[in-house]
Amino acid sequence: MEHPVPEIKEVIYRLTTGTRDEQADTLRTYFLPDAAFGHPFCRVPSFPGNTVPLLPWLNSRELILLIYRWYRILSPHIDIKVHSAVFDEVTSTLYVNISQTFRIWFIPFYRADVWLVSALRLVALDPADAEPAAVAAKGAAAPPPLTNGDGDGRLWFVQRQEDLYPVADFARFVMPWGIASLVGVWQLWSTAACVVLAVLFAPLARVVEKVKVR
Repeated sequence: MEHPVPEIKEVIYRLTTGTRDEQADTLRTYFLPDAAFGHPFCRVPSFPGNTVPLLPWLNSRELILLIYRWYRILSPHIDIKVHSAVFDEVTSTLYVNISQTFRIWFIPFYRADVWLVSALRLVALDPADAEPAAVAAKGAAAPPPLTNGDGDGRLWFVQRQEDLYPVADFARFVMPWGIASLVGVWQLWSTAACVVLAVLFAPLARVVEKVKVR
């Protein structure tokens, strides 16, 4: 589809709140075997199977699956909401606006209320070329694959996922219990410094502009 918003919402919910089997089915349905993953805390480069010695079955998608499973182990009860999604046809990137409340079960009173934008780079491929779980035995249990609006039978698959967090929200992960508010104080101080320095250096900036015009 041109704007696969309903489907991508279900994909995200199943990956972040689903069972182990739901996570595996969803990831193997929508993500390419050599999909890449980026997050402030971890990164998975793209690599296909038969890359790691003695582990021919291992590809980057399997590592992404393990990251999502550890995410569920750390925070068994996650409140997450997809607010909007926009598909950029020029870059084939789906931008998803998400909010979540992340709690780590073994840290008392830990709570991180954060916003992020998940940028999903999509590619349209023939299902046989992508080898998704949708054409395998478990495909019936997985959500329907995203479809390409051209009507040529190709499907959209995730080639890369990049989770982007504002600095203040990212700080809530590593500085709980309100300590992250210090980031906001630092940002306000930086704003004040920019204002003062812009005023002080305004005469010099005017001189430089006049020289460039000449």
